[in-house]
Amino acid sequence: MNHLSFTVRGRAMQGFGAAIVALSLSASAFAGDTVAGRKVELIVKDDSGLAPETTKRIAQELVVQEKVSVLAGFGLTPLALAAAPVATEAMKGMKWVSPRGPMSIDPATRQPIQNVYLREVKMVNGKPWNIEFETFENVKDPGNYSEVAKLGDRFWAVAQSDGGRQLSSKLPTPE
Repeated sequence: MNHLSFTVRGRAMQGFGAAIVALSLSASAFAGDTVAGRKVELIVKDDSGLAPETTKRIAQELVVQEKVSVLAGFGLTPLALAAAPVATEAMKGMKWVSPRGPMSIDPATRQPIQNVYLREVKMVNGKPWNIEFETFENVKDPGNYSEVAKLGDRFWAVAQSDGGRQLSSKLPTPE
């Protein structure tokens, strides 16, 4: 069995910070340092504890100077909230493929844009499977009911067609 040992120094790198580093290094040792054909480098920064402005500054440096693709490992909610605008700004206009399909961030609103899929459950080889039968592409902020409601009649016509794909009723119109 291979063993991984490391030393973490710094007041804020104790406890939760050390656990994040240990988990990251363990995952890298187990799975390798390449994801989707890209080499992964772990960059660890010490924000000295509960100092949201310091965390935001470090996040900005990582995005602008280091050109990082991922910001992670915030031990406290105020620190994650301080870095969130930096990450959101960096993602404007980006496009990627998620497990749910293509995604992007609207540069004007910073809201997610992704496909909305209508699915039905069918038995396949004696087991229930979630089968996609219609895709509404590039829906702005699909978590916002008013955006999905804009799909309107087309959504309900598709959802209620073909007998077995019926929704019991329309959702109420948002106010």
